[in-house]
Amino acid sequence: MADTDETEDSGSTAASRTTYICGNAIVKAAKEILMTGSDSARAQCDFPEIPGENGVHSMFGYIVQGVKIKINPVTGAVDVLKAHNVTEAGHVLHPEMMAGQLFGGMAMSTGYTLSEQIRYQKGKAMEDSFASYVMPTSMDAPHMTNDNVDCYEESGPYGAKGVAEAATVALAPAVAAAVRRVCPKLLIRTIPIDREQILDAMMENEGGTGNVFYSASCGYCF
Repeated sequence: MADTDETEDSGSTAASRTTYICGNAIVKAAKEILMTGSDSARAQCDFPEIPGENGVHSMFGYIVQGVKIKINPVTGAVDVLKAHNVTEAGHVLHPEMMAGQLFGGMAMSTGYTLSEQIRYQKGKAMEDSFASYVMPTSMDAPHMTNDNVDCYEESGPYGAKGVAEAATVALAPAVAAAVRRVCPKLLIRTIPIDREQILDAMMENEGGTGNVFYSASCGYCF
């Protein structure tokens, strides 16, 4: 473990660095083996530094997500029907693996956006098992698609940067924005989104929701 008296704060531990740092180290080591004919090699890769700043967050991927939702007029429950990514993470080395990373992140984000929460009463967690802590299953996941914007990063391993947890970030605000298309006066500040607040807002807007399912689409970028 580094001595914190001598080592600068590196910021958060972010998984999106792995492809860039480990990939470049592997490429360097492989080139060393080719040059020397050895059967092993060591290599190190560091993030490029931003002048005047601690350079630990100097390589970024970008993502935009759009969603289509349906709101139950009786319960206020939100169902994410479709979700689409547009992702820029450098040159994509393994499209199938990247798609799996993105879709897994979106499915996880669906949970904390709509159902997952831990409430406390007198210091005790009320959701203390998977019976009460509601995580989405494959049946709850939306139909997910992705488009990659291939952008070669000169300093990355074969042009790659990394994508990591980006897909988990943008879905919640995209869903919240879509809900506001139906309920313009409802400002969502917390997640999971409270279906009772949605139902109250729909009743206020319409003077009663009737039996029509409401749908809306919206996007958000990260």
